[in-house]
Amino acid sequence: MSLQGKTLYYECFSGISGDMNLAAMLALGVPLDYVQEELQKLPLSGWRIEVQKAAKKGINGLQVHVRLGLGGFKVQTNKRKLVQAKHTVHEHRTFADIRCMIEQSQLSQPVKDKALMIFYKLAQAEATVHNMEVDKVHFHEVGALDSIIDIVAAAICYDWLKPARVICSPVQLGGGMVKCQHGLIPVPAPAVLQLLKGVPIKTGAVEFETCTPTGAAILASLVDEYVSNTDAILVETACGIGHRDLEIPNLLRVSLLQEPVSVGKDPETGTTSLEACLLQCNLDDMSGEEQGLLIASFLQIGASDAWLAPIVMKKGRPAVIFSVLCDLTKQDQVTEQLFLQTSTLGVRTSLLTKTMLERSFSQQTTSLGSLTLKTAHYRGAILKQKPEFDQVVELARLNNVSLARALTIINKELNQ
Repeated sequence: MSLQGKTLYYECFSGISGDMNLAAMLALGVPLDYVQEELQKLPLSGWRIEVQKAAKKGINGLQVHVRLGLGGFKVQTNKRKLVQAKHTVHEHRTFADIRCMIEQSQLSQPVKDKALMIFYKLAQAEATVHNMEVDKVHFHEVGALDSIIDIVAAAICYDWLKPARVICSPVQLGGGMVKCQHGLIPVPAPAVLQLLKGVPIKTGAVEFETCTPTGAAILASLVDEYVSNTDAILVETACGIGHRDLEIPNLLRVSLLQEPVSVGKDPETGTTSLEACLLQCNLDDMSGEEQGLLIASFLQIGASDAWLAPIVMKKGRPAVIFSVLCDLTKQDQVTEQLFLQTSTLGVRTSLLTKTMLERSFSQQTTSLGSLTLKTAHYRGAILKQKPEFDQVVELARLNNVSLARALTIINKELNQ
């Protein structure tokens, strides 16, 4: 299946785990029979997937159980003949073992590549935490059979959907302590922090590990961009339900989004023009505190931009113009919210064309930490670059330096 330009959107307000991801993909429409048939191409036995309807805090979705018995897998390398290795479901396996297993399977090459990428990122994080070689990393909980199923299934689902791109909200990591092979460790786990370097995160919503290393590795391998709000048409949404009862809904919500329709792309300059809508109203009877809440509120509901500008109205009355720029599909919603959230009695609407530079995003490492660099292109060349401001603010806080100092350090290193 191809989403034909559609975007896959992860909302990780309650984190992500491997089974929640699989449940969400199945709820979004990936056929269970297809996933099971593909998983059977692995040299693994002693497992089955059970799916049931479930709900958390009144929100419905699907829940996945990976049922396990005794299992094993076969490996074969150029130096040795076929070897049968029996394992209990929690026996440790190295990254080299798992890589060999996936490479020798009958899975398609794109699925192999994506699954190996997820496992490699996870092994790389563990190697950094424990100061050892990647191939020698022993997966403990992640080496268990159910986690192998979760990760390979994530690659299978991604290949079936074939989204044009994947975006994700800030990731909730939870808090407290979690028990692992080494005993009690703080949440977020060290491997999770390694995997999500440069990613916008939130912590402390609950005293529980809401983002597992498997979930973090899936995001690190699939997500193209992290966003706080979206500007697109909602096509479909679904929820993967977790197994814990928490203060917040223990679920992962995923959506398919259709990006705004392009009026046209200039092949010479690389710029793209989109149809857009500008809605405005004059406000002379709202306090500064009330006005200050409007911009964030309208960006939250999907506006592309919003701003306030001072004006002088008739009879010398000071006022502001509140302007909201949005996609045509959001015109009715924005108009309704202007009436509900402001004191205005009327809204002016203008249709226009918005022309944008081609943009790309890349992860960059600095002495203060990793962050996302936004690059604008014009006529095939780099025109300007800028680090994501929110991430600079967070790195300044983590390194106990001023924002101005952090900006100076980061810009100097990025321009070297």
